[in-house]
Amino acid sequence: MFTGEMIASLNAIETSLYNYVSKNEDKLSSMRIRELAHELMYPHQRYYAFVVN
Repeated sequence: MFTGEMIASLNAIETSLYNYVSKNEDKLSSMRIRELAHELMYPHQRYYAFVVN
């Protein structure tokens, strides 16, 4: 789980990913990273560091 301090330190891409994940938890279990990136309109490589950490 993220603390308020951690959320405040996220960059724009990480924030959009965090917000999407928070609002769409039910969809994520069947999504691939590429599908998630397509939904948020960023290259999929940008998400690997966020997801792995």
